[in-house]
Formats: sequence, structure tokens, C-alpha cells
Amino acid sequence: IVEEDHRQALLSAEKEEEEQVYTPTPKKVNAPRPPSPSSCPLLNGRISQTCLDGYMLMPNTTTLERTVASAILSFCLATHPQDRDADVKLRVHLQRGPMLAREFDMYLMALLPSIDIGPKDRLQAWKAFSLNKLQHIIKALHDDTAPSSVERVAIKSCADCWFPEVVV
Repeated sequence: IVEEDHRQALLSAEKEEEEQVYTPTPKKVNAPRPPSPSSCPLLNGRISQTCLDGYMLMPNTTTLERTVASAILSFCLATHPQDRDADVKLRVHLQRGPMLAREFDMYLMALLPSIDIGPKDRLQAWKAFSLNKLQHIIKALHDDTAPSSVERVAIKSCADCWFPEVVV
């Protein structure tokens, strides 16, 4: 009886193995990160500081406007919108800049009151918010207002990357 039970258990196990369909688990392939619009941190810092000092903005801008525009440029120059970690980087950037975070939160509340948005929607809202805040800087590229041609090229690259619908 024990031998018969053992034989049936082996047959049952073999039958289960035959019935199981092998499905390979897909290998997780890390797609290469797209390059940031400007890969030079020194240049990015110089552009942000130039903006903060008021050299790239209209003459009558407030400190808040310059600070927000500078913080937006700092993020957009260093991060590609297709970066798989762009949302995480945006949230960290907003945590580090309370003025920018407050302005962005007010924009979101006006745009989508009482709705919690996900990562994809947050990036879309960020793009619209950023474009609104940086339009005068992007327009100034044609007026040679940016202090150097290197900075103009970096800002144009950033605008082409983040705002492809805008002709720069």
C-alpha cells in the first residue's frame, strides 16, 4: 500500500510538472537615461545665478519672480523630461525650494482644486507652469539679453527639450 501511494504521488507530481506552463520572467532592462539639456553643473549654476540676479528677466521683476525662474531653470537644465526619475527629482527639487514649491502648489490648486495628481500629470503641470514662468527668458534669447552665447545655447537646448511646441 505504501509503495502504491508513493508511485501515485510520483505520477501526480510528474503530471503537475507537465501541466505547468513555463513562462519566463522578463528581464528588467534599464533603458538609458536621456541626457539632460545641459550637462555642465557649473554652467547651470551660472545661468541660475544670472537669472536670480535679474540679468535675464524684464527690468521690473520682483525677487520672488527671479527666484522662481532661477529655480525652474536650475531643474530644467539638469533634468530631461523623459528621465524615468524626473518626477522623483521634481519632488526633491520642490522640497529643497519652498518658494518654488509654494508657487507650484498655488498653480496646481488653481488648475485642479482638491485633486491629488499622479507623477505623469504632475510633470505635465510642471511643464505648463515652467513655460508660463520662463516665457520672457525664452523670448529674450533673440534679443541677446543672455550674458553669453554659451548660456543662450544652454537655455535654447533646455527650451527645445522641455517645450518642443515653442519655437525658440
